[in-house]
Amino acid sequence: DGAAGGRVRCAAFQQMATLQTLLYVKERQDKRACETGVVYELLEAGREAAATLRSAGEARPAAPLMHSGRPGAGEAAVLLLVDDREQGGAWRGAGLREFCAALGRSGARYETRRLGDGAGDFSFVACSPGGQRPLPLLVERKGVDDIAASLKDGRWGKQQEAMARRNEALFGGGATVRYILEGVRAGRLTPFGCPCGRCAGRAADPPVGGCSAKGWPSMRQVTEAVAALEATHDVVHTRTPDE
Repeated sequence: DGAAGGRVRCAAFQQMATLQTLLYVKERQDKRACETGVVYELLEAGREAAATLRSAGEARPAAPLMHSGRPGAGEAAVLLLVDDREQGGAWRGAGLREFCAALGRSGARYETRRLGDGAGDFSFVACSPGGQRPLPLLVERKGVDDIAASLKDGRWGKQQEAMARRNEALFGGGATVRYILEGVRAGRLTPFGCPCGRCAGRAADPPVGGCSAKGWPSMRQVTEAVAALEATHDVVHTRTPDE
C-alpha cells in the first residue's frame, strides 16, 4: 500500500502473484507458521523451474555472512562453521557479530553458514584441494534461558535425537557430540518471579524462564535434564560466551 495506508510493500514479494499464476507456488493458510498465517507451497512445476535455473548456474550458495581466515584455494586447514542463527542471528541483534568478532580476535578460522538439522551450533570441516570433509565433532551451545525454553517447547530432546541421527549418518556414530552449557554453574540458574497462585505454591521448586502454568520447567526439571545430558554426552560448562 502507499504512504496513506501506512504500509510499505516489498517489491520482491509482489512477484509471488506471478509465481502463483505460473502454478509454481500455491498460497495456503497455517496460523502456526507465522503471524499472518500466510504460507506458500512450492509446486512440482516450481521445483522443475528451480532445478533448471540451478543447472544453468543461476542459483549459487550465498556468500558467508561473516568469516575470518577462510582457507584459500588448495590450502589445507580446519575451518569452524558457525550456524548463522547462533547468538540470536545477525539480524536480531549484535550477539552473533560480537561472538564472531571474539572468534576473530582469538585467531580462529571460521565462517557462518545455515547449518542443517542435527549439525548443532558449531561444526568443523577439513579443507583441502579436494574440497571440504566434515570432522567428527558436533557442538551445541545453550545458555540457561535456552535450556529452559527448549525443555518447554520440546527442542531439548528433539535436538539430541537429530544430532544422534547426523552422527550415525555421517560418522557411523563415532563423532563427539559436545554441549557447551553457559551459566548453569555460575549462579545464573535463577527462579522466575511469578506472582500467580500456582507458582507461589511451588516455592520449594520454582519455575525457570516463565510461569509454570504456561509450561515452563521447574528448577528441579532443569537440573535433572542437565544431569541426564552429562551422563550421555560430552558436556562443558562455561560462565560466558567468550570463555
